[in-house]
Amino acid sequence: MKPLYIFLFLFTVSCGMCNAQTYYFRHYQVEHGLSHNTVYCSLQDKRGFLWFGTKDGLNRFDGYTFKTFRHNPSDKSTISNNMVHTLCLDKEGTLWIGTDEGLDKYDPQSETFAHVNPANINGVRSITFDEHNNCWFVAGASLIRYNTQTGEKTDYWPWQHFEATSVVIINSTVWTSSSSGVMEKLDLASRTFTAYNVFKPTDKVTSKFIEKIYYAGNNKIFVATNSHGFKEFDAETGTYKDLLNYNPDKTALYVRDFLKYSDTEYWIATESGVFIYDSIKGTFLNLRKHFNDPYSISDNAVYCLFKDSEGGVWIGTYFGGLNYYPKQYSTFNKFYPDTEPNSLKGNVVREISKDMYGNLWMGTEDNGLNKLAPDKHTWTHYYPKGNATISNTNIHGILPIGNELFVGTFERGLDIMNIKTGKVERVYLAGNQSNDLKSNFIICFCKTRNGSIFVGTTRGMYRYNLATKDFTLIDKLPPYDFVYAMTEDHNGKIWVGTVRDGIYCYNPANNTSTKLNYRYPVKNVLNTTTVNGVFEDSSNKLWFATEGLGLWRYDPDADTYQFYDSNNGFPSNYIFRVEEDNHKNLWISTTRGLVCFNHDSGSIKIYTKANGLLSDQFNYNSSFKDADGTLYFGCVRGMVSFNPANFKLNHFVAPVYITGFQVHNKEISVNGADSLLKQSIISTKKINLNYNQSSFSIDFAALSFPSPEMTQYKYMMKGLDKGWTELKRNRKVYFTQLQPGHYTFVVKAANNNGIWNQKETSLEIDIAPPFWESIWAYIAYCILFLLTGYYLLRSYHRKTREKNKRIIETLENDKEKEIYNAKIEFFTNVAHEIRTPLTLIKGPMEKVIKKAEHVPEIQNNLKIMEKNTNRLLDLTNQLLDFRKTETNGFSLSFVKTDIIDMLADTFVRFKPMAEQKNLSYTFKHPVKTVYAYVDIEAFTKIVSNLINNAIKYSTSVVEIELLDHPVNDPTFTIEIRNNGHLIPYEMREKIFEPFFRMKESEKQIGTGIGLSLSRSLAELHKGLLVLNKSINDFNIFNLTLPVHQEKEFDLHITPDEYEQADLSNREENIDFMKPVILLVDDNPEILDFISDDLSDKYSVIKALNGQEALDMIGIENIQLIISDVMMPGIDGFELCKTIKTNFDYSHIPIILLTAKNTLQSKIEGLEVGADAYIEKPFSPEHLQVQIANLLINRNKIREHFASSPLAHIKSMAYSKPDESFLDKLNGVIYKNIQNAELDVEQIANLMNMSKPTLYRKVKAISNLTINELINITRLKAAAQLLEEGDYKIYEVANMVGYSSQSHLGRNFLKQFGTTPTEYQQAKRSKVKQV
Repeated sequence: MKPLYIFLFLFTVSCGMCNAQTYYFRHYQVEHGLSHNTVYCSLQDKRGFLWFGTKDGLNRFDGYTFKTFRHNPSDKSTISNNMVHTLCLDKEGTLWIGTDEGLDKYDPQSETFAHVNPANINGVRSITFDEHNNCWFVAGASLIRYNTQTGEKTDYWPWQHFEATSVVIINSTVWTSSSSGVMEKLDLASRTFTAYNVFKPTDKVTSKFIEKIYYAGNNKIFVATNSHGFKEFDAETGTYKDLLNYNPDKTALYVRDFLKYSDTEYWIATESGVFIYDSIKGTFLNLRKHFNDPYSISDNAVYCLFKDSEGGVWIGTYFGGLNYYPKQYSTFNKFYPDTEPNSLKGNVVREISKDMYGNLWMGTEDNGLNKLAPDKHTWTHYYPKGNATISNTNIHGILPIGNELFVGTFERGLDIMNIKTGKVERVYLAGNQSNDLKSNFIICFCKTRNGSIFVGTTRGMYRYNLATKDFTLIDKLPPYDFVYAMTEDHNGKIWVGTVRDGIYCYNPANNTSTKLNYRYPVKNVLNTTTVNGVFEDSSNKLWFATEGLGLWRYDPDADTYQFYDSNNGFPSNYIFRVEEDNHKNLWISTTRGLVCFNHDSGSIKIYTKANGLLSDQFNYNSSFKDADGTLYFGCVRGMVSFNPANFKLNHFVAPVYITGFQVHNKEISVNGADSLLKQSIISTKKINLNYNQSSFSIDFAALSFPSPEMTQYKYMMKGLDKGWTELKRNRKVYFTQLQPGHYTFVVKAANNNGIWNQKETSLEIDIAPPFWESIWAYIAYCILFLLTGYYLLRSYHRKTREKNKRIIETLENDKEKEIYNAKIEFFTNVAHEIRTPLTLIKGPMEKVIKKAEHVPEIQNNLKIMEKNTNRLLDLTNQLLDFRKTETNGFSLSFVKTDIIDMLADTFVRFKPMAEQKNLSYTFKHPVKTVYAYVDIEAFTKIVSNLINNAIKYSTSVVEIELLDHPVNDPTFTIEIRNNGHLIPYEMREKIFEPFFRMKESEKQIGTGIGLSLSRSLAELHKGLLVLNKSINDFNIFNLTLPVHQEKEFDLHITPDEYEQADLSNREENIDFMKPVILLVDDNPEILDFISDDLSDKYSVIKALNGQEALDMIGIENIQLIISDVMMPGIDGFELCKTIKTNFDYSHIPIILLTAKNTLQSKIEGLEVGADAYIEKPFSPEHLQVQIANLLINRNKIREHFASSPLAHIKSMAYSKPDESFLDKLNGVIYKNIQNAELDVEQIANLMNMSKPTLYRKVKAISNLTINELINITRLKAAAQLLEEGDYKIYEVANMVGYSSQSHLGRNFLKQFGTTPTEYQQAKRSKVKQV
């Protein structure tokens, strides 16, 4: 019994020690991607991936994500069943899986499964391989051997006398366990089994079922039973011994799996947690689930154990998923709040300090004061509970002094506690006495080497007086400073960090202080932040921990600074506290992890929660270094302790694999619908993408499991990137719309120590161009380019030949055109030259005919001469009109016209000609009047030419018909028919060519331009003139013109009013003094002819061109100008425009004479200001009447102005410039009308004109002198005043500038034929009558 008691004692002690919880586990469950929280088996393949068999499929884990392989009934290449019991690797590294429905073999290339025993539906619970790579497995209760080379299976069930549960092979010997508690040894030659019982007959057990057997080395087999714990079986002697049969509570122990952790340490999976067995000491440590403890194992029902290549242990449980215990390279002991009383209380640990008894004191900001005994296991807690207890749960400062503990609280003063009794003996609160504290918020303490105690508060720094037990304010520092940190340097000086007031250095020896004049790039930057900590290292350099400005290093001897922040690799710029280890490394707490910094080498290593910390966020003023080198740091979730001397370097270099490939955020699968992968992406070395798959992402993982979050990666896409891109945390990269081409993606990783794996993992990526950019497309483009070049070259030569041919034709045409234009130009010039002699013939002939009225013989001859003169004039006009239609810019003026009247007039004009040839000459038209907008002259010419040709070439019948015109028809048609020689229809276009004449018409007199001119004029009307097919042997010409034009005029054309003037009266009112008329023409004969005709009544001045005429106007007082239009230099239009726009001469009337007889020419002349427009050749009598009427009308206007009291001076104006001039002149006179001395000189000055110019201008417009005009203006103003006001006569005289009433009366009577009184009375009586 004694050994049993000893064993139970050791067991109890070991189990009790497990509560210290020195093992910290990381958990992976369904929330992290695991397919099911029930994990039956685990394994690591030769690549480094971890595999876990669960109730719901097989999971592959790369440290970040789980990939699940499940059974798919429609896909035979998937796993045979989702219930995975066991995993095993053969000698070649192939993965074999035991499921609920048989044995599967995994193909890593295709990620598919081959089913070894599909007919056997029994579950496979155990798999192993012999030296020949034969697979031995237990399916149901049978032991089966499978030859992996031949595929032959041997089922040993016929030779079995037991139900097999597990199998191992030791030195080529096959051992199986049974459900009856027996170990069976197989003789391969005889296929017989030898049984070895591992239960004594005296063992009182509910079951002898052996769950698993495990080869532990040295011919030892560990036997796991379901009701009798853990046994060790000696395969050489066939004996066994019980190692652990019961739980601490003496219940049966259910063992499921074993793991050899080291040569002397084994881990045992049980239904009661994990037992760690030390084979040398024979002790056990039980690791069990602790509720609300995030670092204990997650479930006591442990099913499997596995140790990975890095030394980490993976524990599979039934409800708790996976638990991972990494190899301890850097061990952080964790102190955190737990439900057990014997643990830290409070999350936010602030000050940490150690007393002379070895107790470690921790003040928290949320749950009072904690004391950890020297045994590192016993905790004592202090809370405010009334008398003799601490004042607040929010503790900020702690300082042990002998048997007393100074406790600084938040706004509750300073407590002095007796360490032995744990009672507060004194409390110091803020007071008004000189030796009182001035603040209840105690932040920190500092004890110097000579025993002085300094207290930092929110209102200054104080010295604690040990003798009088009171305080003295350090007045050398600002009394209102918020003191946040204090430390003593090697010289005994106190360095003080404050809130928003920088850093001070206080010398207690001489009671002096100085403010540190730091040289940060930003001036006075500490005025806006806090100095959280001050630390002096072993080389006497000071370190300042700042809030948001990083870590500052100050060398007091050299007075130099160095600044370290996130730009230098620090994880954060918020620094809390600094400690130095025994290897001169600085340990720095921040808001984003713990930093190990070596100043000499510049190396930085960051530890986070992934490395075993409780939190990445540490706390203010919370660190402590123990004498043995152990460092303590408080954080917002408790406290961690560690000894850097115990840290080990992790030399494991993890392989990197590409684990995922997504196109457009969709994962591609092996032999999927996209056909991108023929094998697993892990094994793929090259992938081909289409051009529309150029946006993709790549996942990769370094197969290191202790802290995968800290693994660093860098990648490069060759063909796109020029260098490496580093990734701190991310392990997925995206590429968007890459150009077609060849790329190589390269990635590598570094472990937690920053050691980079020199072996790169690469994946070649070929992005095919679109079909229009492929090689075949470019070949096609080249062929097409060559064909196109050939075609273009051929076309070029063909076009060159055609071009040369066209050039020759163009030259010939140009030559013909040049000849034609020369001919036309010749005829035109001749016609122009003929018109002037015709004018000289026609003018005198009219006079001779008039004088020869009483001599019939002479008059008949003269009539014949006149008829032929007119005929010659018509021919010249026709030739000139044809020329005009061929010139660019020729335009017509379309006026509203009665088409029937126009046709009737033209019809009547040609009636004598038709009667002379005895033709049937008829005109047909609709009853209703037809109006259209046509150019009257052009329309008359078209119709006249057509009728003339019809009569000329007709034999008996000529018909003119205006076809019926519907109301909405936009055109009207005139049809002219004759029965002369038929024009062949094929010559329907030829006859409209200039100068073309058919042989049948050569005997008739003609020019050959009539039809050409007519068509041209019809086209200018936007109409058509065509020869229709003959009907009843008639030539039929159709003229179709639009009713409306783009630009239309609605004019009423009447006979010239001047021609109706009464010639008998034309000489009345002509002044005795002859008016001066200026004649302008470049033909001297015309000048002489007109001059002779006009010299009886007018003084005539002659000019041969426009410039000479302008010179004459400046010299002579001209009353009227007669000018030709077509002259060299300044023509008639320009001369007219110059005169009418000149203020001095705009009053002079102008008559234009021209051979341009079109309406357009007349309109142009009138637009530039001409008063009349007469065509050449003209009638001298017409010219006489036009001159007389212009001068008579002007005289009448002048007389009306002078004789009418109310006629305005502007009534005499002939143009806008004249009107403006007279209006200005009238305003000047009226403004100065009361000035009796107003004369010509004053008015000339006011008008800014010379006296001669003013006189000439006024005389020409009004035929009055300046003084006469002033007098008439005075009288008109008087008449207006007499009519409108109730003024007396003398008042009016004075108002209009007369010296006396009698003077006004005489002049009024003389000018208007009535006295002022009579005029006033007559106006008043008229008003009364109204």
